[in-house]
Amino acid sequence: MASNNKKFLKEIAITLIAVVATYVFFTYGLQVVLGTSVPVAVVESNSMYPTLKVGDIIIVKGVEPSQIRVGDIIVFSSKEVYPGITVVHRVIGIYYENGEYMFRTKGDNNLLPDPCCVLGNEVKGIVIYDIPYLGYVTIFFQSYPSSFVFLLLILVIVLALIPTKRNKE
Repeated sequence: MASNNKKFLKEIAITLIAVVATYVFFTYGLQVVLGTSVPVAVVESNSMYPTLKVGDIIIVKGVEPSQIRVGDIIVFSSKEVYPGITVVHRVIGIYYENGEYMFRTKGDNNLLPDPCCVLGNEVKGIVIYDIPYLGYVTIFFQSYPSSFVFLLLILVIVLALIPTKRNKE
């Protein structure tokens, strides 16, 4: 009996390590691979509708400001435009003054452009891919954080109980 408990605890530990390793990769590994502090984000407003919809997950690649073109969708955090918010809008104009790039942006679904230009150093990257609907999971867990812990606990237990080749022998 003690041997079974030991095996069970070992399986839980292995599963927890796998879950943590996956989390670390998606949190930090993608930052390195994609060259941005915001490699993955969830669309939370309709400002880019119909191109991007609430609940879409976007994949963001870091780029130099000189590589950004009119029509690119950029992710930025600006002290002037929308303080404290990470924004996803399309570039509609590019300016270069005093050795610095500035971008005029606008949400596809917004009537007017953003009130100020975004500085090149405020750009996190450009959107290279989007996955529809999957972001609703993140939105749900942000609204109900305790449900994430509960779901993670259930997942660890279920994965630990799934028979493996080693357990069948």
